[in-house]
Amino acid sequence: MKTKLIQRKNINQIAGGLCFLLFLLIASCSDGDSPAPTPEPETNLAELRAAIAENIAENYIKLSFASLKTKNDLFIVAAENFTGSPSVENLNKLRAAHKDLWLSWQPAAIYQMGPTTTNALRAAINTYPTDADLIESNVSAGTWTIGAISNRAAEGLPAVDYLINNTTGSDEDIIASYIDDSARGDYLIGLVSYLDTKISVSTDQWQNGEFINAFTATSANGTDVGSALGMLINAIDLHVQRFLRDGKVAIPSGVRSAGIARPKATESYYGGFDRELLIAALEAYEGLFDGGGQSSILTYLRALDEGDLATNVAQQIDDAISLSNGLNDSFAQQIEDDNQQMINVFMELQELVTLIKSDVSSVIGITITNQDVDGD
Repeated sequence: MKTKLIQRKNINQIAGGLCFLLFLLIASCSDGDSPAPTPEPETNLAELRAAIAENIAENYIKLSFASLKTKNDLFIVAAENFTGSPSVENLNKLRAAHKDLWLSWQPAAIYQMGPTTTNALRAAINTYPTDADLIESNVSAGTWTIGAISNRAAEGLPAVDYLINNTTGSDEDIIASYIDDSARGDYLIGLVSYLDTKISVSTDQWQNGEFINAFTATSANGTDVGSALGMLINAIDLHVQRFLRDGKVAIPSGVRSAGIARPKATESYYGGFDRELLIAALEAYEGLFDGGGQSSILTYLRALDEGDLATNVAQQIDDAISLSNGLNDSFAQQIEDDNQQMINVFMELQELVTLIKSDVSSVIGITITNQDVDGD
């Protein structure tokens, strides 16, 4: 009897061992069939910010100012040819070169920082509305001080717009005014030369100066006010509000001028190509935010799991472009025909301002330093 009990005990022990081995085998097979998922690597945000700064510096800022300088060189030649030999052909060539330069300013104008601000480039290039009375006074007197603050409203591309596109007479009348009074041509060349100095210095500093090197330096990879991304978002916020929304649309339409429409305050009042200037500015933003498929503000938002916001920003720019395309080439004419369409464009731009100023800056962690009390 004792022997049978021992045998039964041994059998139970063997069976238990086999069950344990079978459990281990099943567990091993299970682990092999269903490996644990490998976690997605986290985006290094500092490296992404560095890539954004490099992309914006090389492919947007530098290229924008290189284009501005090239168009300005052609503008100088056209101005010299026209003043040296006033004719309808040379006038039309000057008008084309003037318009090309103004369009090329639109993407460069976004970067209200560094050399752009230290050289007061925006004020030199695009102060409007221009003061026609002051221009005529300067020409009549035969004396002027280009670059003086008191003369700023009679300078830049808007002043040239008046000098070559003034609609009070025919093209022949414009040409005759240069033939009959050499001071008019001297004043035009004086404006062109001053612009050349400002654009040349600013372009050189953007291409090779200390600021652009600091903009892409490792020390500028944060999100503080002095970082590349901090400066960029603040420059965008300032430009979209003050110069795109207000200057191009809100002030002429009356939204930002006490409800009184000011058609003569449009950007190219005499040339009448305001719509092209506005769309050029918006398309520049479209490219800047997208980054040409490389590291950009939109890719940064997506890295922060803010894909919806990135989509909203891109869509809002598209909506503003689409609505702007329906406007008259001349905003002065659009205001006279149907000012509500201008106000509708303002509302689209206001939505873009809100997205940038409130949402984009907030999720990235950028402090907006521009002083603004208009309720945005």
